[in-house]
Amino acid sequence: MAIAAISGDDSFSLRFFRGYAEEVEVPVCNVIHALVTDPAYENGWILAHSHMNGVLRISKADMQTTCSLAWISDLLEVPMVDHWIFDPIRSQAISVSVAWPSLLEPKVQFGY
Repeated sequence: MAIAAISGDDSFSLRFFRGYAEEVEVPVCNVIHALVTDPAYENGWILAHSHMNGVLRISKADMQTTCSLAWISDLLEVPMVDHWIFDPIRSQAISVSVAWPSLLEPKVQFGY
């Protein structure tokens, strides 16, 4: 799993987090720490991970993770821009913002 910073000055920041073969536990504390301490993330960020099983669709766990992190990001005022899921077997990817944009709209989901 990785998070990538969105920057307006052509700089790029990328952080990788260790994963597991079957399921990744999202290191939420580490992600939040990066978002609040690294100025590279102030313009927004992207969550990215791969589905090693070759199934390129948004899983229930992906939806829950996206919703939770989008909500936290909104509270921190650091926008979550997208969540990318990669299929390394076929060299393809899916963008949550394209496939299911409402998952990145915490104000709509949580009604505030």
